[in-house]
Amino acid sequence: MTRLISRLWPESIAAQLLLVMLTSLGMLVMLFFAAFRILQPGPPGEDAFAYGIKAAVLVAQMNETDSELRQALVADFASRNPDIHLRLMPAGSYVLKSRDDGSPRVPFWMPFRFSDFGQGLKALGLGPVELDEDGEERSNLVFELADGQQVFARMPPRREPPVWGNPLLQLIFFLVLSLVMLLIWGTRMLVLPLSQLASGVGSFGKTSMQAVPIAEHGPLEVRKAAHAFNRMQSRIQDLVERRTRMLAAISHDLRTPLTRLRLRTELMPDGDIKQRNLADLAIMEGQLDGALTYLSDGRTGELSVKIDVASFLQGIRDQYEDVGAELAIECEVGLSVLGRFSELTRAMTNLIDNARRYDDRIRLISSSVDDRVVIEVEDHGPGIPLQERERMLMPFERGDDARMLGTDSSFGFGLGLATACAIVEAHDGKLVLNDTEGGGLTVRIELAKA
Repeated sequence: MTRLISRLWPESIAAQLLLVMLTSLGMLVMLFFAAFRILQPGPPGEDAFAYGIKAAVLVAQMNETDSELRQALVADFASRNPDIHLRLMPAGSYVLKSRDDGSPRVPFWMPFRFSDFGQGLKALGLGPVELDEDGEERSNLVFELADGQQVFARMPPRREPPVWGNPLLQLIFFLVLSLVMLLIWGTRMLVLPLSQLASGVGSFGKTSMQAVPIAEHGPLEVRKAAHAFNRMQSRIQDLVERRTRMLAAISHDLRTPLTRLRLRTELMPDGDIKQRNLADLAIMEGQLDGALTYLSDGRTGELSVKIDVASFLQGIRDQYEDVGAELAIECEVGLSVLGRFSELTRAMTNLIDNARRYDDRIRLISSSVDDRVVIEVEDHGPGIPLQERERMLMPFERGDDARMLGTDSSFGFGLGLATACAIVEAHDGKLVLNDTEGGGLTVRIELAKA
C-alpha cells in the first residue's frame, strides 16, 4: 500500500499543493452534504415513535367502545399508563391538513402511513401545539374515530441530546479535525524538506566549512535544490582545501627568501642602509602575515571554548602593560562567550594596535545587551568619517591623512580592521565602527553569550 501511494503521489510542489487543495475541497463538500442531510426533518426520536404506536393501539380500542364509556376508558388508560395523555375532543376540533395532491400530511415516522387505517379510524397528523403543566410546548397527535369524535394524544417533550451528543456537531467536529490533520500533514510534507534545506544552507560555513550533506527527499524541486547544494558544498570544500594548501606553499616559499635576506642584512655593517633594509623586511613580513591571516578568514582550526570576557580582556591588558602600554578596562562581571581563543586575541590586538597609532588613551569596555556580549575598543584619535567606515572594513584599505598621523603609520597595511571583522563574523558576530563621545573611534564587537 505504501509503495502504491508513493508511486501515485505527485512529485512537484504545484501538483502536491493542488492535491491537498482538492482533497480539502472534497472534504468540505462532504461536510456540507452531511450537514444538509442531518438537518432535514427527521423522526423526533425512539420515544416518540414508541409513543405513537402505543397511542394508536389505545385509540383503536376506544374506536370499538361506545362513546359513553370512552371517558372512563381514558381514565383507565391514564391510571395504567401514566406517560400517555389522551383527551377526547369534539368532532371538527382539528381539520386535517392535506398536501397538494390531496393526501394527508401524516408524519413519515408514524407507524401508520395512511389517514384511514381501518374501521373508520383516521390519523390526522400532528395537531396544535400547547403548553403543558411545566410550560413546555407539546405537539398533539390527532386521531379521528369512526363517529367523528377526535382524540388528542399529547406527545412527550423532545429531549435534545447533549452538545457533544448531537450527531451534526460530532460529524462537523470529526470532519474539521480530519481536514486540519490533512492540511497539517500536507503542509509538513511540503515544508519540512524546505526547512531542512534552509537549515543546512544557513549552518554551512557558520562554524565549519566541512560539508554536511542534506537529505534529498520531498517534492521534486526540493530534491533538485538539495542535490545542487550538496554538490556545491563539496566543490566549496574542495576549493577551500586547495586554497589552504596554496597558502601554506606561498607562506613557505616567501618566508624562506625573506629569512635569507634578513640573515644577509644582519651581516652587513651597521649603518643607515642596514636599518632601512631591516625596516623593509619587517614591512614585508607584516604584509605577508596580515594577508595570509585575512585570506584564511582568521581561522586557525582551533576548537571553540567558553571564554570569560573579563579574564580575557585582563590578559590582553597584561600583555600590553609588559611593553609599556596602558589600557583602561570597564568589565561587566559574569559575561562569557563561546569562541576560539587565539583568533579572538588576534582580533583584539589588531584593533588595539590600530587605535594605539593615533591615541594612547584606549579603553576596553564589556557589557551585555539582551543575549549578546558587547566589547568596545575606544580611542580619542582622529576618527573615521561616516561615509568611509564601510570601505575601511575592506582589505588593503587605508584611511586618509587624518588617520595617518602616528609615528607607526608606515606599518599600516589596511588589514587590521578587515582581519578583525573576518574573525568576528566567523564567530557569528558583528563588528561596527562608531564615533567616540568627545571625538575618536569606537570599534564595537557583538558576540553571542555562552
